[in-house]
Amino acid sequence: MKEEVKSGHASTRNVLITLKPQQTCQDAIEIRSLYQRLTPGEYSLQVERDLPPELGKGIVESNTIKVTVID
Repeated sequence: MKEEVKSGHASTRNVLITLKPQQTCQDAIEIRSLYQRLTPGEYSLQVERDLPPELGKGIVESNTIKVTVID
């Protein structure tokens, strides 16, 4: 695995969805828009977002996924 690298890019999408217990939500983020060129190898990706002020303070983190970039 490669060392942790933060993209330094912030997504300004403002998405607020209220979920009931046991409900889930999915979203897609184009990795190519965050990095110009990823060298072949294995990477772990995780997204984190600050909670909106109306919901208090804190950070929401996604599950970590592993991807393999090939030539």
